[in-house]
Amino acid sequence: MRRQAPAAHDDDVLGLAGWMYADLFLALMVIFLATISFVPALSHVSVAAPSSKKSTTTADYFKAMSRTYTNFSLTQVENDVYAFQRSEGLPEGTPVIFAHLIGGYQSGNESTTDGNFRALVFSQKLSSAASGMFASMQTHIDSSTDLASNQVAVVFTFGPKSNL
Repeated sequence: MRRQAPAAHDDDVLGLAGWMYADLFLALMVIFLATISFVPALSHVSVAAPSSKKSTTTADYFKAMSRTYTNFSLTQVENDVYAFQRSEGLPEGTPVIFAHLIGGYQSGNESTTDGNFRALVFSQKLSSAASGMFASMQTHIDSSTDLASNQVAVVFTFGPKSNL
C-alpha cells in the first residue's frame, strides 16, 4: 500500500503575505486620501493699510533698468546706471540690489551653457567694479536665443542700501 502525503500545515500563513501587503497599502491610501481631502481653504489675508507716517525720502526705490550690451565696458554700464538714476529721481549711488543677466547664444552652433557663461563673465566683471555699486547685488544668470551670441541683456533693480 502506498503512503499518503502528509497534509499541509494549517498554520502556514506564507500564502497570505500578499494579501496582507495589499491590505496595508489600501489602509495607507485611505489615510493619505483622508488627510488631503479635508484641507481647509486658505484665504488671502490683505496687508494692513500703510501708516500715515511720512517717508524720509521722496525717491521711489525698487526701480528696474534694462539694457543690452554687445561688449563689456564698465564705464558705459556705469554711465547708463547714473543716467537712469537721474531720470528716475533716485539718489546718485543707489546700489544695484538685483541683476538678471541673460547671455545670448545661437541654437544651431551653441548650447544654453554658452549663453549662461557669457552672462556669468559679465556678472563677474561687474562685481569687481571699483565704484562698489554692484558689490552686494544678487544675480540670476540665464540664456536666450533671442539675443545674438555676442550680446548680454541686463536688468538691474535698484533699492535702498542694506545694513546687513
